[in-house]
Amino acid sequence: KLSAPLPSAIRATAIAAPLGAESFIALSSTCPHMGCQVYWESAKQRFFCPCHNGVFNAHGEGIEGPPKG
Repeated sequence: KLSAPLPSAIRATAIAAPLGAESFIALSSTCPHMGCQVYWESAKQRFFCPCHNGVFNAHGEGIEGPPKG
């Protein structure tokens, strides 16, 4: 169960089969550039921010576009 202070919400998405607690990472779905919501593109194995074409790898590291993340 996930909880957050009101009025916040937590959304969780699994992008791979769990391998154990030591391999678990949690990432924000908010782009650090302008606060838009990123989403996972499974075909390209990346997170994408549609606001300014920001691209993040599976570890949440900014790899393309304007975001600094």
